[in-house]
Amino acid sequence: GINAEYGAHAPNSWISAVAGIKNTECFVSGSNGGVVKVWACAENYRSMDCIKEIPVVGTVNSIQITLDSSAIVLAVGQEHKLGRWWSDKAARNRVMVYPLSIADEEPAVER
Repeated sequence: GINAEYGAHAPNSWISAVAGIKNTECFVSGSNGGVVKVWACAENYRSMDCIKEIPVVGTVNSIQITLDSSAIVLAVGQEHKLGRWWSDKAARNRVMVYPLSIADEEPAVER
């Protein structure tokens, strides 16, 4: 389940984007914590389990799932979309497309 010490993402990082995966009990969350996480409801619906982590450099400002649920599209930037609370100069403003398959281990494609 969710790490009680750090919550859903790394310490001092806000969850800045969330998207549900149609016709599943899964959703995707992103922050400035270095990873995008894919979550699934646990068997009893009282907790969530992180089932996949996607490494990302920068702040995830938007998450979209393609209409056919075949990919996750991420808008990643140096700064949060609503303010300049922090800036990650190592990050690039970009769109990332990640194939949505729990079994795959393919890297994200930058566009």
